[in-house]
Amino acid sequence: MRQPFVNAVALLTALRFIKLSTASTLKPTLPIGEINVVVLTDVHSWVAGHGRQEPLMNADYGDVLSFYERLKGHCEQHGHDLWFVSNGDFVDGTGLSAPNDPSSLIPILQKLPLDALNCGNHELYKREIVDYMIRPGGWVDWWGDRYLTGNIKFTRDGKTRPLGRLYRYLEGKQSNLLVYGFLYNMKGACESIDVEDVEDVLRMPWFREALVLEGKRAVDAVLVLAHMDLRDPLVGAIRKAIRDIAGDEMPIQFITGHTHYRGEMQLDDWSMSFEAGRYLDTIGFVSFPTRATAESPTNSTNGKFQSVFIDGSAQALSEHLGLNDPKEMETQNGIELSTFVRSIRGKMGLLENIGCAPQDYIANATLDDEVSLWRLFRDEVVPKTFFVDDKNGSIMLLQNKSWRYDLLSHAPLTVDDIMAVAPFNDTIVHIGSVPGHAILQLNESISGEPSLWSGLLPKFIMIGVVDDEDRLFDFYIHDFNLGEIIEGLRMIIPDSSFVAKATPFSSTMLWLAFVGENWPCDGKEGKESDWIPSPESVAKQLGKEDDDHSKKVTSVITAAILGVILVVALRCCYVVSRSGFGGYTPVLQGELDDVCIAENPEQLNEGNFIEVVKAKGEENGNDVGNTLEVL
Repeated sequence: MRQPFVNAVALLTALRFIKLSTASTLKPTLPIGEINVVVLTDVHSWVAGHGRQEPLMNADYGDVLSFYERLKGHCEQHGHDLWFVSNGDFVDGTGLSAPNDPSSLIPILQKLPLDALNCGNHELYKREIVDYMIRPGGWVDWWGDRYLTGNIKFTRDGKTRPLGRLYRYLEGKQSNLLVYGFLYNMKGACESIDVEDVEDVLRMPWFREALVLEGKRAVDAVLVLAHMDLRDPLVGAIRKAIRDIAGDEMPIQFITGHTHYRGEMQLDDWSMSFEAGRYLDTIGFVSFPTRATAESPTNSTNGKFQSVFIDGSAQALSEHLGLNDPKEMETQNGIELSTFVRSIRGKMGLLENIGCAPQDYIANATLDDEVSLWRLFRDEVVPKTFFVDDKNGSIMLLQNKSWRYDLLSHAPLTVDDIMAVAPFNDTIVHIGSVPGHAILQLNESISGEPSLWSGLLPKFIMIGVVDDEDRLFDFYIHDFNLGEIIEGLRMIIPDSSFVAKATPFSSTMLWLAFVGENWPCDGKEGKESDWIPSPESVAKQLGKEDDDHSKKVTSVITAAILGVILVVALRCCYVVSRSGFGGYTPVLQGELDDVCIAENPEQLNEGNFIEVVKAKGEENGNDVGNTLEVL
């Protein structure tokens, strides 16, 4: 009767020996120091990596977990402190973060053993996302004292409180590390969120109290998770506030983000700012010293702050551990997480092939470039899915940040490839009939100069041709830009009123329809699944549309049919995680709960209309230091 127990003990002992043996044989090429941190930032739900389209960036969260566990074992054996952090922005990137509902994504994120994490701006735009995060047993409760949001508060049931914790200590073998978490001075969060100015928070008593630990183990270094550009003036403000309290020789390591590139900058002798890319294209690693080392007269700053940008591939991760084969890096937890990610994506229908692109299309390419994604959307997608047989004349005006990624041709396109291009699923809104001259003036006034993040693209892209300035055109925009567009039109034609009406379609649906209808693989049309509704059923569903829009219904039937591929597949998903998240409730199109849809023109004369629209957030606005656009 005791034999199974003995065998189990023997097996566990053997596994433990194998694990330690593997850790002891690692020869990492990383610059391991006194304090070490593995860094993720701005992943935006790219937890599955870049897949078939970009095989050189094939690492998923399972690979990252295996890498961390192997490196953690090595550091523990050699007496080094290693921590794991994430710097915010986990939504808005792929189909896993379907609009307004992160319930399928969050169970994946919670599999990582993060020691500290910050909040990004994208988590705060939509009320539905925030409500999901703060619900009992949800995201905020799950992470507890690891979720650091020093300048973010939320209001529920009339009470305002910090969204997460203000700071935490990470006590290791070599050091006592103080960790702060800050978001840039974001404007435009949803109504339940208040983002306080960082400068004001730095003057609060708790900030000083965290650094001054009377009668307790002294702080050996400070780690600041700062969801802001590494050159943001707020980084300097935080550094100065710490220096004023803790002195010039307190080591400070900033983990920055938000602006989606690799970068690092020495701030002073004992502080460094480090930013590790976006979309899981980079896994960052930093090492830095303790205060005792900084205060030692025999030590200089040379080589004390070190960092590595690891490419987001399983091969690169394994090589930085001193291993030749990614299989050698794998841990059981990592393998299970990779399987979990694939399973969820499969259940959501994100892996379904829908077509093949004839070439690569680049999101930030200029409109006159043949590889321009916007040129494709303007000249091919909209005319073939939305402006079909357009006899009355239509114009669409969309912001250049509507697309988040390139459309690549290295493998058949899946639903998730399209979601990566257009993850916001923005609803197309009909503004009404607008004179051509007003549309042209509006386009000129709001487009302005090309931005740092969009290359040479204008801020807004006009689709359609104004061939007569005195003629009225049906005018369409995205719901996200409703306030800005109407405000601009009022300045041009102040005596006019505009009634915004949501169409049944989103730009993501147009992309799905276009690819499915126009880009078959190997010259053959794809076979539709049995559960896709027929054109007749879709037409019947849309038959109650008003006359002004009903003449377009036939033109976009195909868009509706192929668009529901994503929705129906999403409804098949039932994900149960360790934190108890249940069924997935999809959103077909961008909901307008936060946008006032006027029932009569008089409503548009009230200032509240524009205010409510602006309260949705400015995902593509200009919020950082008046020079850096929000990403």
